[in-house]
Amino acid sequence: MKIFKNFIGGNICLIGQSGHEIFLRQELRDTTEWWFYFRFGATAEEAGEYTFRFCDGDVLGNYGVAISRDNREFFYDKATIISHRAFKKSFQAGETLYFAFCYPYQVANFEHFIKPFFGLKNLKREKMPLSEKGREQQFYAFGNPNAEKCLLLTARHHACEAVANYVLEGLVEWFLKEDSAITDTCKIYLIPFMDIDGVEEGDQGKSRFPHDHNRDYLPAPIYSSVRFLYGLFLSGKSFFMPWICTVLENTAAFTIT
Repeated sequence: MKIFKNFIGGNICLIGQSGHEIFLRQELRDTTEWWFYFRFGATAEEAGEYTFRFCDGDVLGNYGVAISRDNREFFYDKATIISHRAFKKSFQAGETLYFAFCYPYQVANFEHFIKPFFGLKNLKREKMPLSEKGREQQFYAFGNPNAEKCLLLTARHHACEAVANYVLEGLVEWFLKEDSAITDTCKIYLIPFMDIDGVEEGDQGKSRFPHDHNRDYLPAPIYSSVRFLYGLFLSGKSFFMPWICTVLENTAAFTIT
């Protein structure tokens, strides 16, 4: 069997293989403590049931592993669960399947989601500095552009927390489709990926060295996305309350008065 990670969001380390039993571990990279994120592809040279065993802690939740045939649409199959460290899956000869800790969410997912809404409630993409690795960062605004109050929506301070973006999608869609006093009286800023490099490269993003994005709300931030937020909210009429970000770190949503 061929195990691979050479795609956006990939993260895995192959330890070894014995017949139809595969031994793996998640890559921690610059994460300074144990963490659980993984995402990889597997192509079977011969048909049969294969067992995948993780050798570095419990990395599977109660729904088991997220599975995809095309690396876009994922599903859970509880019949594959062996334990929180192992799962099994049958393959046809030559078949490729993709596996992940949870339903993944990359920049392409958000761009596909947001595209039909442009023009609704003044939604537009605005300028934001490049990431540390030169990526264009995602920054949007909608609502009342002349409002005194602002609402900030963010996600992925920790790159592996993909589920947060699905929650964010629901919130943004509601704002853009439904009548709301919030969009009438507030300007809403949206940054769906605070750690866009980690999201696209498949990093854990938790407890990075020397610290992660969630812990970067300091007098001198080291990450461009956090520095950008400081500049955005400290230079205008809005008042920035960064401590709330630690309370709602996955989908930080808070009003600025």
